[in-house]
Amino acid sequence: MKRVIIALTCLTITGLMFAHPASKLEAKADGLEKTLSIKYDHKVMSPKGHYIKNITVKFKGETIIKQKLTRQDTKKSGSVLYRIPSMSPGDEYNITAECSKSGTKKAAVKVGTVNFKKPVKPKKR
Repeated sequence: MKRVIIALTCLTITGLMFAHPASKLEAKADGLEKTLSIKYDHKVMSPKGHYIKNITVKFKGETIIKQKLTRQDTKKSGSVLYRIPSMSPGDEYNITAECSKSGTKKAAVKVGTVNFKKPVKPKKR
């Protein structure tokens, strides 16, 4: 019985060693295009079996986007892009990326007023 307990403990610990949240979660809000771009680093052996399974975006505490993923782009990372028509200067979005095995990573991004300036066209010479 003691061996069984030790074996199960070792298997559990080994499984948890390979389960981890994203190591990096980066978000950019483009006020001009009204888009939220999210990139994450999450190194895995198999993007089909171990991946970021949920991306959640909250605004003022309310979930506005919840996307369920079934794999990530590569063995190293993934990305998603959302259009948010109601985006305004000063808005702050809270993002959570949840691993299919274990763990979450959080980030926040604030829309700046500089993002809302129209691009200046170069003068013709």
